[in-house]
Amino acid sequence: MSLKPASVIGVVNRWVLYVLTFLVPLLFFVGASDAFELPKQTVLIVGAVILATLWLVRMVVDQQFTWKPIRGWAWIVAFVVVMGLSTVFSQHPFTSVLGDYGQQWGSFATFFSAFVIALVASQELNERQWLSVIFSL
Repeated sequence: MSLKPASVIGVVNRWVLYVLTFLVPLLFFVGASDAFELPKQTVLIVGAVILATLWLVRMVVDQQFTWKPIRGWAWIVAFVVVMGLSTVFSQHPFTSVLGDYGQQWGSFATFFSAFVIALVASQELNERQWLSVIFSL
């Protein structure tokens, strides 16, 4: 039995999603806080980069772009665009991108990473699995 590379990538992508679903709530637990919240932001950003890269590589290997339409994505994308514009035109864009002391959870990088994770989850998982991942973030 031979495995297609695309199916192996899909399985790895799902496991990364499941690991993030487990780790993110643990890192955002009150007792796991640190002064800079760096581990939380790092896990979200690195996880989002890994997921997006694997998702794009799988589409290249399959030589096919597939998109499952999800209800409500227009509002989410509109919010990301508005938040991005707010970051660009902020008085302190660098602070808006990465966050400030104790405020990394509100940074554009953290929010965009959660958006990418939700996007890949919506494409890789069925609706019930997707919703459980989203509610854990």
